Amino acid sequence: MCVQCWLSSQGGGVADSPENDPVFWRAKAKEARTLADKLKDAIARQHMLSAALSYDRLAELAEQSLAREQTKQKRATDAA
Repeated sequence: MCVQCWLSSQGGGVADSPENDPVFWRAKAKEARTLADKLKDAIARQHMLSAALSYDRLAELAEQSLAREQTKQKRATDAA
């Protein structure tokens, strides 16, 4: 199940923009890896794989951000 789907099923919101969307960053990482597989130059391939790792890290940060937001919303709901 995708993160957005899971958050929606839990009553949480989805990311408000692609930059905050872990699914967006995971897709970018996949694109970078696909491109890296096609590159013949080893240095270019390594740079592309490095970009993929950076996109993975951005996805992790977006997931953490969404989880924090969901926790805030839950606390606000519980306090009401």
